[in-house]
Amino acid sequence: MERAGLSEAPAVLVAVALTALVAALIGAVALRTRGVAFAMVTLAFAEAFSILLLSDRCGCRAARRVCRSSRKACPTCCAVS
Repeated sequence: MERAGLSEAPAVLVAVALTALVAALIGAVALRTRGVAFAMVTLAFAEAFSILLLSDRCGCRAARRVCRSSRKACPTCCAVS
């Protein structure tokens, strides 16, 4: 949150609020189902977020290896110095 210009306390409050909002949206969808469908919807959301978080959309993993080995500047989306 440093990039957004927020100090620690407001950044924590924003993170908690966004997390609660996402949880409420997912819960609104997931709680409409029952039984096996509930389990499948829950696992689908978990897998979707896992893929989203682990995806390497801007090539940061490769960029980090290059940055460390050649000591060149990293892409700005990676936030690696």
